[in-house]
Amino acid sequence: MSSMDGLLHHHQSGLAIEEHYTDTGGASDHVFGLCALLGFRFAPRIRDLKDRRLYLLPGREAPAVLQPLIGGTIDVDPLTANWTELLRLATSIHSGTATDSAMLRRLSA
Repeated sequence: MSSMDGLLHHHQSGLAIEEHYTDTGGASDHVFGLCALLGFRFAPRIRDLKDRRLYLLPGREAPAVLQPLIGGTIDVDPLTANWTELLRLATSIHSGTATDSAMLRRLSA
């Protein structure tokens, strides 16, 4: 079970988890997107953040302190073209039909 598998009802406790923390290794584009689709805030602890580039949705502005890290905007065309499939993926994970760990392995392959 991955750390995200435990965020959903699969953790067998009465906790209502709202935020997902991870270290640098768990901070991928796929996890960022999946957390957003599943309704979790994602708070990765990213080592050497100053050496990374962050990307914004078109029309969004970053706070002044983050401006030096902004690398550009996200191309939303692939997301728009595959939106139905993305929602189906998130629904499958949320319902327990598929695990996020299996889906993230496939997406990153």
